[in-house]
Amino acid sequence: MIVLKNKKIIFFIALPIVILFVVCIFGLSQSSDTENTTLPEDTVASENEKPVNGVIKGTDGWLYYASTLGDYTGSGNASDRKIYNTAHNIALMQEFCESLGVSFVFTAAPNKNSVYYENMPSFYKRNTENNNIARLIPLLKNENVNFVDLFTLFSESEEPLYLKTDSHWNNKGALIAFGAILEALKKDYEPYEDGSFVYEARECGDLEKALEKDTPAFEENYYYTEELGFTYKTKTESVEEPLILTGNPAASGRLVMFRDSFGNSLLPFMADNFSSACFSKGVPYMLEKFIQVYSADHVIVEVAERNVTDYAVAPPVFSGLEKELSPDIAEKDGISATVNIKASENAMDYLKIYGAINGDEAFTEVFVEINGKCYEAFTVSDTEGDYSYLLYLPKDRLSGIDADVKIYISANGMAVKAAEQLVSLEDF
Repeated sequence: MIVLKNKKIIFFIALPIVILFVVCIFGLSQSSDTENTTLPEDTVASENEKPVNGVIKGTDGWLYYASTLGDYTGSGNASDRKIYNTAHNIALMQEFCESLGVSFVFTAAPNKNSVYYENMPSFYKRNTENNNIARLIPLLKNENVNFVDLFTLFSESEEPLYLKTDSHWNNKGALIAFGAILEALKKDYEPYEDGSFVYEARECGDLEKALEKDTPAFEENYYYTEELGFTYKTKTESVEEPLILTGNPAASGRLVMFRDSFGNSLLPFMADNFSSACFSKGVPYMLEKFIQVYSADHVIVEVAERNVTDYAVAPPVFSGLEKELSPDIAEKDGISATVNIKASENAMDYLKIYGAINGDEAFTEVFVEINGKCYEAFTVSDTEGDYSYLLYLPKDRLSGIDADVKIYISANGMAVKAAEQLVSLEDF
């Protein structure tokens, strides 16, 4: 009995000490973890350096868009597979256009701090060597995409081609981009550099406006003063509008241009150099429909650098390209894929065939065979991960009650069957 009591005494004396010890160790561990954790790239050193309304205040009056920090610091880097998916889907876009005899050009408008980084706050560490666009450009070249490299072109200019208080290029930068794009299209165009320009302080930048100052500053920009020959075919009040149609009977060629806000200042020059032009901001791109409806013989795709991986998530809508696989299909354990079919939410006369792939990550391309016809699919990044696929097909391509769907994955000429499924088409 005496021993038992001593044990109880020792236990009740020791328990608080043990608890205190554990709490201390846990606290030290948490402190250590905090000290060893890299601060998020959008963390700032002081209140004065924090973005205000999405605006980073740089030195010498330069303002930057906070959404570009992920590209600037590398903290927003996508996976290698997502970068591959982006390049692959852009390449399929070009291949589809060229299969119709339509010329194609793709360009990415650089984030302002990708070209003009000297005035970024020093707290943000520049790390662009392996960011998304740096890894994407070599893949675009490998895929033979007709890509206009504005990063190199703008970096070679001795004068600023972006506005200090806006997230976009100035009108001289737009004109340089315009010329480079049409040269890549091998399209004759009107050179405007020798025309009449005025340089006036009548530009209130989007970043300046976002700061909501009582008296916002106005900045100098170049303005072309000569009359252009195009007219609007839509009731257009602003170049910000999502769909704009133009015409110029004195010009030649029919253009469809998918663009974002960087295309606002490109639009007048583009419109002036084509007999008809369609400018669309809609996403995903209705590529096939727009080529058909507007009888396009040229397609231009322009996107801001910060959004370039969107093509891995929301590829354009067009009929999958028919392809031939080798008759020798390899067998490989552990390879599988899911199969789903539904009407497209964006274009109801198309079906979406989609799913996810499991297995060997060395395989890159995905092919979908339906009732004996084989098509190359987009490689997609979605909620399932970076190894998904998507194929669009017009509903009238499929007839009958059921569809025999087979999924193949391929790399270096070797194909492996990942799935085979009989899918009912009665609901479509």
